[in-house]
Amino acid sequence: MKKLFLLPICMLSMHAFAQQVLNFPQERRLGCATELGKYMPNQQKVDTTTTRGMADNYLLWDNGETLLIKFMPGGSPTLRSKVMQYAKEWEKYANLTLKFVEDNYAGNTNIRIKLGTGEGHYSKLGTNSNLVPQSQHTLSLDTIDFVDLKYYQQDANNGGPVITALRSRGARLDQVKTWLDYLYLVAQIQPLRWNEDELRGTTQHEIGHAIGLMHEQSYPGAIKWNKADSVYAWYKKTQGWERSDVDYQVFRVNDQFYSNGTAYDPRSIMQYPIASWQTMDGFSVPGNNLISEGDKRIISALYPKGKAVSDKEVPRINISNLKPLMVSADNTRGGFSIVPSFDLKTNSKLGKVYFVARVYSVENDRLYAVTTQSETYNIGGICGAAYLMNLQPNSNVSYNKGTRNMELFIPFSAIPAVGDKQVAIIFDVFLIDNNNGNMSKQMYSSVSNKLSMPRK
Repeated sequence: MKKLFLLPICMLSMHAFAQQVLNFPQERRLGCATELGKYMPNQQKVDTTTTRGMADNYLLWDNGETLLIKFMPGGSPTLRSKVMQYAKEWEKYANLTLKFVEDNYAGNTNIRIKLGTGEGHYSKLGTNSNLVPQSQHTLSLDTIDFVDLKYYQQDANNGGPVITALRSRGARLDQVKTWLDYLYLVAQIQPLRWNEDELRGTTQHEIGHAIGLMHEQSYPGAIKWNKADSVYAWYKKTQGWERSDVDYQVFRVNDQFYSNGTAYDPRSIMQYPIASWQTMDGFSVPGNNLISEGDKRIISALYPKGKAVSDKEVPRINISNLKPLMVSADNTRGGFSIVPSFDLKTNSKLGKVYFVARVYSVENDRLYAVTTQSETYNIGGICGAAYLMNLQPNSNVSYNKGTRNMELFIPFSAIPAVGDKQVAIIFDVFLIDNNNGNMSKQMYSSVSNKLSMPRK
């Protein structure tokens, strides 16, 4: 839930250490910011976990599912044990099993946790975790944020046992430049002391994302934000976020459908803390470090115990076991052949899926849509091709695994001139939910390598 920025310090003496180094800001840092796309069309940044009672019903796991979770290398046994303890508290309310496996587990896992410093806290949303290669983490916990800094600050200011022990061992305190340096020294002589509230709250917040919950402040009409320069400046200073990041991570409001019929819950574990000066009416929210009664109700409704399927079930697809998108120039047929490869699993609801490929020109490593007037190869005004698939319930389909059974093709002649620029193909999978006003939900997106157009 937080992101902590270490402040540089100058330490010339023990007095300087006590007076300056330990003057650490008490203002809470947030920092549950999901990864932003680095290579997106028209320089748009896209949050990989849309910002909850907010949950993304289309990215929920199957009710009753066992999720396999493992830690990436790093993190002490004590810290891992605490993370597991707090994460599994969700099992009391959700019909899910969070099973932690050994580091050397050779099979596919659903969630992979990285314990480290410097990356902040974030998680993929629900089944989006399956889109991440097994070699990479899906959830990050910035462990420096869990250290009981207040304890160490008081200890150093008062000449307590920790700093006394460091001095007795000849620790070079004069060379310490940041809190991270200082805590590194402490860790050499004793286990670090943790802030249990922050450790529990942040772990449960991120696991909440991993099982499909969204940020509570995105509930429609809940918060009258003060979108002043001072608010943007505060997030820039404390989070390093640009204005577009703040708009998306904080101010963005999700469609009422995502509220699942629940009321706004300011006590939700998924709610950012909010200071009164950040709102137009002085509304504020303290930091929440406990799963609220509202959280328990919504997660119990989404993953009900004693039921096979939730009453809030929507058509869902689960994409996994992806291979790199294959796009090649087929000179015999005169066009680009797009061959994605993945497994696709459906739930008990009927739905439709559109496989869509669109053409973008590449300029300075940015993508720009190649527009067209063509009636045949036109996807919302962008040059491309689409393939509609009517899905059967409770099915499993493998695409292009050994046998080619799905391809999209775009003729060179249908692509408007792009000069000397290279192009790239963006491949998307959209789920169409006819029961909710033909709602279109992007379930997967992949960008090809840069391609050269044939010279005419």
